[in-house]
Amino acid sequence: MNLSSIKSDSSVKHRKIEAELKRIGGKLLSAINRKKKAEKRYFEIVFLGDQKMKALKKRFLKKTGKNHDVLAFPEPRNFPHPGERGQNLGEIYLNSRLLGDFNQLVFLTVHGLLHLLGFTHDRKRDTLKMERIERQLIEKAGYQK
Repeated sequence: MNLSSIKSDSSVKHRKIEAELKRIGGKLLSAINRKKKAEKRYFEIVFLGDQKMKALKKRFLKKTGKNHDVLAFPEPRNFPHPGERGQNLGEIYLNSRLLGDFNQLVFLTVHGLLHLLGFTHDRKRDTLKMERIERQLIEKAGYQK
């Protein structure tokens, strides 16, 4: 069952990494879906280069400066997706510069997924909670941070 999908810049041809992130995404969403007893959920993962990541950050977060390795944009509530079953949580954008660091990509995928689920790290308490859940999900996926 394909619960997450991966889109890449056309120059990125790392099929093994894409397949493994799909598998991990499916595992994480299965664990979350089981816990919440909710409809099936899925998300998109998009690999972009530095310039496109900067442009997204500037346009949607109104921030400039250092590169971001991950950006997450939740799907608006009740956004129509005719013909699709389940709930689209949104999109996670990963910097393609990190394709050589698989463990970091796993961590950033989990981090982005938590943002799609509404978690933030605006306050210390929120950061600690998010980090605890990240560790649990990464462990469930069979990886270490």
